[in-house]
Amino acid sequence: MKRLKRILPVLLLVIFGYCLPVSAQDAKNDTFIQWKADEKQESAQLIFAPNKELVNNAVTTMQITMLVTDITGDNPGVSVSFDQSGAGAYRISDYRYNPQKKELNIFLSDTKLLFDKDTKSCSIGTVSLDMDDSECEIMIQPVSVKTVSQSHAVGEIQSGDLADMAVNLKRVSGTDSPDEPGQPDHPDNPGGTDNPDVPGDSGQPDNPNIPDNPGQPDNPEQPGNPDVPENPGTPGQPDADAVYDNVKDVVKELEEGQTAQITYKIGKDAVLSDEDQKTVFQALKGTDKSLTFAVEDDGGLLYSFTFRGDQITNENIVMDFRITSLISSPDIGKLLQKGAQNLFLEFSHSGKLPGPAEVKVYAGSVFADGQKLYLYYYNPDKKALEPVQKEIIVNGGYVVFELTHCSSYVLTTKEVKEAGKFPVPGGQEASGGTDGKKDLQKGNVATGDNSPVVLYIVLLAIAAAALIATVIWRRIRK
Repeated sequence: MKRLKRILPVLLLVIFGYCLPVSAQDAKNDTFIQWKADEKQESAQLIFAPNKELVNNAVTTMQITMLVTDITGDNPGVSVSFDQSGAGAYRISDYRYNPQKKELNIFLSDTKLLFDKDTKSCSIGTVSLDMDDSECEIMIQPVSVKTVSQSHAVGEIQSGDLADMAVNLKRVSGTDSPDEPGQPDHPDNPGGTDNPDVPGDSGQPDNPNIPDNPGQPDNPEQPGNPDVPENPGTPGQPDADAVYDNVKDVVKELEEGQTAQITYKIGKDAVLSDEDQKTVFQALKGTDKSLTFAVEDDGGLLYSFTFRGDQITNENIVMDFRITSLISSPDIGKLLQKGAQNLFLEFSHSGKLPGPAEVKVYAGSVFADGQKLYLYYYNPDKKALEPVQKEIIVNGGYVVFELTHCSSYVLTTKEVKEAGKFPVPGGQEASGGTDGKKDLQKGNVATGDNSPVVLYIVLLAIAAAALIATVIWRRIRK
């Protein structure tokens, strides 16, 4: 009995220790992510409900990362359709689904606050299954919510706080929508009336009265000679930039116009058909003009690609213009310096471009004007960073750099010494190493002419062989 009395307090502490976390979890009211599935559960509306702390943090950028668990083994994809009255109204609303990692990233950013004190919830959009009619089921589990505040402070809601915020989507075979009812038979002449008679002459005179001499003066004064410009025959200077939103006008300006800088607005979705791309690049190639493909949202530039006609090397390359900006990337993030501010750029196009491109990207949600940044290419085969360009200065919220190859890149405020030296400006392969020019990426200028070095090596080899032969011959003579 005495022994039982001794261990009773311990038992009570153990029981209390187990009960306390359960009670805290049950009492938790912060449900950041909410779902409203449709009747068939093939799609669900995603709603984000910020708590008081998020509102007070003045968030301007947010990245939601979710894991997509394949339950049936059919490997379905997912897509996101943004709510134009909610998250779709932000300056940047984009998503990327990685089928290899089965990871869905949703990225939202704006120059103003994403949530204010009156925001109870924000409708992000609809997440849907993206496959054919075969049977499938997935679970979408949020694992992190990362934010950047107006003062560029980074915050994170971790997986433990998002554990109970998953949703299941499924498609059951054989649940096709019922056929649309047939159109009712229309009567041959459903009450239609005959065409009304054309009214007769409305009284308008056949020939309105025209004066015999309508005010012509007896001796009209001859107009004076127009002023002759100082350089007749020289056309006026064209506008500094011509802006169009269709292929026909862009090609006409490239072939016939006088404007040196042309902008082609390709829309927020950044979609341009293969045929249109080839037509535009063929018209641009060999000219002394530049063409900017601009992706805008509500009049604000998200990003752009600018190509020069005299630098187009392959006008038949078809590219995907979409760029996704992320504030975290597990694979690349672990290679960067601690405490650095980073912006990860995922280009939908992978590989060479039709020619060198000047890329302009909005980065004001992460970096402040005047900050100097370093650009690195992520080599997925080596799982390493390769330096591309340094001292990129943020100006007006935008950064500008040159690429000849698209893949995964990162802008960061701290140099990664382990990645090696940056290429010499003007001599680098500005996209990171798919062309075998490794020495350029290490900061060494490759001249392409190694004949003196080879000659020296050959002469040294001959001299060494002669010396060895002389020693052997002397030993034989002895």
